[in-house]
Amino acid sequence: MKTIISVSLQFRTFLSFVVLLLFLPLSSFSQNNELFSYLDEKTTAIDQKNEEKINRIKLNGKFKSIAIVKIGNIKELENRNKLPVNIPNLKKVLLAERIKLEVLSENEYIWEGTFSKDEGSLFINSTRDGIYGRLKYLDKTYFIEAIDDKNSLILEHNSDTEEECSFKKDNISTEVKLSPRNNCSNPKIRIGVLYTERATLTGLNMTNIAVTAINDLNLILSNSNINTSQASFELAGVSFFQGFTESGTSAHTDIQNNIIPHQFAQNFREATLSDIVIVLTQYPGYGVAGRVICSPCGGQGTDAFGIVQTLSANSGYTFAHEVFHMFGAGHQRCSHWSNSSCYTDYPNLDAYGFSYLVGSQRYLTVMHTQRTGAITARSLSFPPGRGRLNLDNNARVIRDFACTVADFKPNPLEVSITGPTYMTPTNTGTWCLNIQNCTSIQSIVWEKSYDGWSYSHLSYANCVNTTFFGPYLYLKATVTCNDGRTKTAFFTVNSTYSNYVNSNIEEDKQLENVNTEAKPTPFPNPVYSNDVVISNILSKPEKVYLSSFSGKHLDVSFIYDEKNNSIIINIENLNLNDGFYNVKVVANKKTVNTKILIKND
Repeated sequence: MKTIISVSLQFRTFLSFVVLLLFLPLSSFSQNNELFSYLDEKTTAIDQKNEEKINRIKLNGKFKSIAIVKIGNIKELENRNKLPVNIPNLKKVLLAERIKLEVLSENEYIWEGTFSKDEGSLFINSTRDGIYGRLKYLDKTYFIEAIDDKNSLILEHNSDTEEECSFKKDNISTEVKLSPRNNCSNPKIRIGVLYTERATLTGLNMTNIAVTAINDLNLILSNSNINTSQASFELAGVSFFQGFTESGTSAHTDIQNNIIPHQFAQNFREATLSDIVIVLTQYPGYGVAGRVICSPCGGQGTDAFGIVQTLSANSGYTFAHEVFHMFGAGHQRCSHWSNSSCYTDYPNLDAYGFSYLVGSQRYLTVMHTQRTGAITARSLSFPPGRGRLNLDNNARVIRDFACTVADFKPNPLEVSITGPTYMTPTNTGTWCLNIQNCTSIQSIVWEKSYDGWSYSHLSYANCVNTTFFGPYLYLKATVTCNDGRTKTAFFTVNSTYSNYVNSNIEEDKQLENVNTEAKPTPFPNPVYSNDVVISNILSKPEKVYLSSFSGKHLDVSFIYDEKNNSIIINIENLNLNDGFYNVKVVANKKTVNTKILIKND
């Protein structure tokens, strides 16, 4: 073991750029009340393997700054839907609002949130090896790269200098002619990822890049009014590309002459049932961030391969950009943004993205070719063109060709959950499995959770009945076929009651947060214990009230913790029934509200 001093001495020239991402203090969150905590170079120790990884990342010269951080216990956030994030050089605290929580096991999960006004996103991918992810704000990108199961690196990415891609009409493959096919149900496009030796020299985790890219693709579909019955993506597999070396000529030549005919690439596609395969590299000789040679392609076509520069894959959504080309999506049309520089698109394809302004801020779609000075948002096209069938936009083309692109192997195991997505608390609902391409089912295991983390067994049947307490019910079902294939489906039920609690309270018309940057947050929630801690209360309240759905209104006693800016209320002797309660905190003549769910079992 070596101390971080041996590494940090090499970082002296970087210290003026060091990036620290610190979350606001949260009661009972972690030992030092921070999600990302800068590690003291005098006391932190890393092993030789990770020291070499840090040096390799530094030497590739693609990151503006680097910092070593310790990750707090994210799991303790549980029902916290918004995370306050302090980004360097900003005087305000940003809130990342949770839009996704997918828990696979105790230490494996995906958490994602977005900042307001489409200004960025936070993606966290927790694995057994540690915490990975990406933070984007405006035109800045920060990578989160695990170095062990407790420590990670925060890497500020330099702006991309390559063109987005050099995809032009003259280079489109005409060997395979694909036609739209709309008669399939729930088309799921499987994407395989290969990576080269040059990609590994970046020091980044290739699987995390692939997972992040697939997550981006699905959110782009959702943001473009394309639902899962029309198209969705999943990761088919990730592998080192054995026997392949970049030719030194061009990305186009490599795809056509060195990748498509390569036996390892074709065997990988066959083994993983990949409709599309993306090769990750980091080869400066290409001069472009990404490249494909066919549009549309995929499905049973043999030319469904593309190349993407590793460091551009997720920083500018280049991975998604190239994948959507393979559906027939075109570059963002120049005529719809007079002040930008972009290609005049090829005339035989009529699908384009559009851009728009919010004040002076310029927003681009993932299909734009130049990103300087603008925010690239996860969308195929913007209003007024978003998702409208009668316009020449990329959203329509994705829907048109989803079935065709997903047709490489028509029989992968598919599992989905159907049932109500919104319910009133204390009502009982029924949810069932839709299982496709499983001749004989070996087992079905249903699990449920009220916080998205702690799951309990529910049933072994095809359909389940359970009572909804809310504010969320997380369901997951794992199906195993007799041939060994297995698949897990996730489903979230939301409360129709969430807006009702405050609807008849006159004071809510004049609500003003005690802390304008972070809303009061109860912990735990649901409440199984006698004490409830509500954080983000910046001054001592005059009154704290508890009101129920049935109209019950209680004045409750509390203890104010000035050091942690929180209050503690005890509900042991209140004889509260199961259900939702609204907590009102009055401080400095201002009222703030939060909700808790009482469960006595």
